[in-house]
Amino acid sequence: MYAKVRRAFENNFILRLSTGATTLLQKITVNPITITLPQADERFLVTYNNTVRTDTLFNNLTSGNGFTKDSIQKNTKDWRITKSRKLETGGTLSIVYALPADDYNASMQQLRVLVLIYIPAAIIISIIAGYFLSGIFLLPLKEIIKKANRTDLTASIQLLEEPAFKDELHELTVALNRMLERIDSQSRLQNAFFAAASHELRTPLSNLLTELQTTKVADIPGEMQVLIQNQVAEVQRLKKLVDNFLLMSRLKADSVVVNKRNIHIAELCMEIMERLQQQASESGLKFMLNISPADEDIVVLADKDHLTIILGNLFSNCLKYGVANSVVRVDIVQRDCVVVTVQNETAVIIEDVKSLQEQFTRIESYKEGFGLGLWIATRLSEINHAQLNLHYKNKVFSAALRICAVVREAK
Repeated sequence: MYAKVRRAFENNFILRLSTGATTLLQKITVNPITITLPQADERFLVTYNNTVRTDTLFNNLTSGNGFTKDSIQKNTKDWRITKSRKLETGGTLSIVYALPADDYNASMQQLRVLVLIYIPAAIIISIIAGYFLSGIFLLPLKEIIKKANRTDLTASIQLLEEPAFKDELHELTVALNRMLERIDSQSRLQNAFFAAASHELRTPLSNLLTELQTTKVADIPGEMQVLIQNQVAEVQRLKKLVDNFLLMSRLKADSVVVNKRNIHIAELCMEIMERLQQQASESGLKFMLNISPADEDIVVLADKDHLTIILGNLFSNCLKYGVANSVVRVDIVQRDCVVVTVQNETAVIIEDVKSLQEQFTRIESYKEGFGLGLWIATRLSEINHAQLNLHYKNKVFSAALRICAVVREAK
């Protein structure tokens, strides 16, 4: 752009020179000698050559008179052009016409300032202003994106706030709200189906499990005894799945009742360990319980059934994924809050430990489990105003349950 504008300025200035020189040359006569007086900014040299000698008819140039015929000379002070005209007498009339370059130089200086300073500055200002203005104008859209990223079926769906102006963004918000309402309605119907199906399956499964467990195994042949034991294990597994589905439906419907009471957390942990002791022995694992401070009875305020489910899931996971002949370490520490940490070595590589707290997420290399235990534990922790955090580093998995509702007993 700079080169094109500069060329246009040069062509215009050359045209002025050529026109001025030609006009003067046409008005000059030799016999008698007639020369038009120069204007305020004009300088020229007029010569006449009759093939014998060259005479100067007029000259008010300051310096630099001679240069090639019909050529242009440029310098910082002025631009000059040479024109010639053949006369009828046989002689040649020549003119060196000059105009000051002040206007051209000033125009070029303004062009350089415009191209090198003003236009880049305008572009930078436009980019900065566009960035901030676009941020302001796109705030409603960013809010929609933020809420959309937070929306899932694990919590109640919040509708988007509709803009005041009836523009395209308003239509988009209305369409998204209708979609969210449909998703919420279908999710509620799905949860209702899960709850109803789980409730209907729970009773016959309990009856079947009771009948299998009360069967006199001693009166049955050995092969049938193994078959009954396998059936008991499968029915227990299926009953646990139904119980999880039922609890999941109640959690999603926010219909879980919380009955908080004082719980001796160390005693509850030992009860769960004793219940899982046989399974731990079969897996070659041992429980180790550490309490700090050791001389205090640590009491928390929570729902005992919920806390039993949470800790039971954490301990069961340690037995499933723990390395044989290792120790499952349970630490109970009381400071401002009570933190129960369950830690075990595992041979399983966990890419994203946080994802285990989502529903139906489990370790693919391990075929047992339903991917609901840690999700249920997380949701039960939330409704009991506790916090469950998972960590995995150097093949060591740990789960920390933080309970801040602590009962301080007077000594």
